[in-house]
Amino acid sequence: MDVDKADALTEWFNIFGDLVGLPHVNQLGEFVGGQHLPTILKFMKEKSLPKKPAEKILNRREFFESLLSHLTELQKVSPNQYHSELKSTAASYGQSDEIAKFLSITLYEIRMDPQLQAAAFDVIVPKLSAKNSNELEIIMDYLDDNSQWPSVGNWSEIIKKSMSENVPARETPRIYATPSTPKRLPFRDLNKTVPGRPYACYSTSGEISVLNDSPKLRENRQRRHIQDQDNQIRKLKSELNEMTHEYDQMRISKPN
Repeated sequence: MDVDKADALTEWFNIFGDLVGLPHVNQLGEFVGGQHLPTILKFMKEKSLPKKPAEKILNRREFFESLLSHLTELQKVSPNQYHSELKSTAASYGQSDEIAKFLSITLYEIRMDPQLQAAAFDVIVPKLSAKNSNELEIIMDYLDDNSQWPSVGNWSEIIKKSMSENVPARETPRIYATPSTPKRLPFRDLNKTVPGRPYACYSTSGEISVLNDSPKLRENRQRRHIQDQDNQIRKLKSELNEMTHEYDQMRISKPN
């Protein structure tokens, strides 16, 4: 496990902890038995910062299985099934690589949801050290689009390598001038076509870190949104067909 990336992940989750009144931890392994991850999971499900931290993890394996289940549900309509490499048992035993993988995918999913991003990423990123911000940019940039990285399809390697080892062969801008800092609208005024899947409106001035926004992030969000809608349409069609079949059967069986 690359020490710098471990520090970056630890700082992000510690700053999140500050938002809900949790004490800092010093290393990844301390998250396994604490309150940070249960609070994060509660935050992701409720889509708002909890007023108080969640209870401390008691059954580590059970918790990581529940976290994995939630991440799997979020990625079921995603072309990148990153959750498939997560090992809940290994993470519950405190293996730093596995914990880092869980934390990375958790951050990725928070960042993919505009409402969660506004409540957490947009608040936390400005407080990160420049070094740790760069380390997290590398992880998120790879998860956004790994097609031109040397280790395509092997994202977990990214958390094991230092910045000098895993900079992509292409020149990837870390700052995007258009659009700039997300201009968030109230949740009720965002995209209402799919409940729980709002999309942010963006302003057009200034610059912003890839952690907050990037063309590929917006593309991935839109792809997931479209796929989610398609799945809902197929589900409704299936339910309609079943209802039609049941109705036809009732008509046939009904005595004249």
